[in-house]
Amino acid sequence: MQTSKNVCTRKKLSRYVSIYSRNQIVALYHSLTQEIVFCSAQDYEKRSPTLVNELMAKKILLPMAYDEDKAITRIRTSIGDKPHFAVMYLFLTNNCNLGCRYCFVEGAKQECERPSAMTVQTAKNAVDKFGKAIQENSRINEDGTPLILFFGGEPLMNFNTLKETAGYIEQKKNEGGLPQNTKLILVTNGTLLTNEIVNFITKKGIEVSVSIDGPKEIHDFNRRYKNGKGSFQGAYDGIKMLRNAGVKACPSCTITDVNVERMSEIIKRFIEEFGCKAASMSYLMNTPANNAYSDEEYIEKYAQNLIACFKICREKGVFEDRMMRRVLPFVSKTLHIKDCDGCGFQMVITPDGKVGPCQAFAATKKYFTGDVNGPEYNPHKDETFYEWYSRTPFNMEKCQTCAFLGNCGGGCAYSASVKHGNIWQQDELFCRFVKIITEWLIWDLYESMAST
Repeated sequence: MQTSKNVCTRKKLSRYVSIYSRNQIVALYHSLTQEIVFCSAQDYEKRSPTLVNELMAKKILLPMAYDEDKAITRIRTSIGDKPHFAVMYLFLTNNCNLGCRYCFVEGAKQECERPSAMTVQTAKNAVDKFGKAIQENSRINEDGTPLILFFGGEPLMNFNTLKETAGYIEQKKNEGGLPQNTKLILVTNGTLLTNEIVNFITKKGIEVSVSIDGPKEIHDFNRRYKNGKGSFQGAYDGIKMLRNAGVKACPSCTITDVNVERMSEIIKRFIEEFGCKAASMSYLMNTPANNAYSDEEYIEKYAQNLIACFKICREKGVFEDRMMRRVLPFVSKTLHIKDCDGCGFQMVITPDGKVGPCQAFAATKKYFTGDVNGPEYNPHKDETFYEWYSRTPFNMEKCQTCAFLGNCGGGCAYSASVKHGNIWQQDELFCRFVKIITEWLIWDLYESMAST
């Protein structure tokens, strides 16, 4: 009779499996299936037939002849190569009343670029193009709600176009040119909100994301008016005004070296002072003028403090975007194909009507190969969007043997481009972030199972 170890040696461990050990417990995690097997260190050492059978059933152990390259090919085929538009950013203006020290728009601006504002006609043309693109998206009902975001710069510096465009979107919904569930979101620094604007936002059901980086001393260090004065009070008053009017307002916090150690404190304040049900604690993007994100110590601090924020949010019933991008695929046992809508799901429209996939490139216009003011333009025929849709770790050579392939998503294409010169390179510090969060999710699951 063969021993269990001999039986096990006739199998192979999937290359997409990570093995963790803690307090005499072993966890084997498969990133493609999101399956996990927990066992005692003793059972793992013995490789009992029961354990081997469970590992085989969950494809953690595979027959020696099993070709994992063919499995990856099947996944690539299921992903396809055609973009599926569901999100549109309208860059209402590239101008802003603030001069934030880490702004990726300002950091990438060309010296010759002047402040410009989107006309109402350009915005309407963009809405028309987006509506037609959605009609070609066979997955829109499956993927959820179409989104149109008013973006900048500071979009409230072009409130007239925002107001006219919101009315036009309402008209297009009534005519069937846009789905009735299309959601509008304003991304603002909050300092220009007035009663008139808030009343309009309330009437139109526009949701709002307000950039606020924590308490006054932190916010004012990062986010200042052009004259150097801090903008905290304006942002604070703005979000309070929105909450008092019953508007869905989501605080959006950019995490820098200044506030990374205070993330838990900040999220608590958001929940207690603003009563928010959603928040975003975003890591700092690389820009040509800012390389803070290239610091491994920073990303590790960010990951650990994001976990602490998530624990608070989970207890309070608050949705935190960055962590939930990792949690939802883990819980639902689905592949995390892409981490950003820029990779084939969104259109970004600059003030002059140019069309591209990523708002971080809107200043330089790199990858902005279309124009909504061109009557024949169709984003589904734009090769740039096909390239960006193809950007998934399943198509990136260096990622093919990574044990975390199935739950990564590929990180930020812009950060990869800043660091390496093109979007097809790895965002290595994002890789580190994924590994930290994944290991925590595995042991958090074990603890919850052990406590029941």
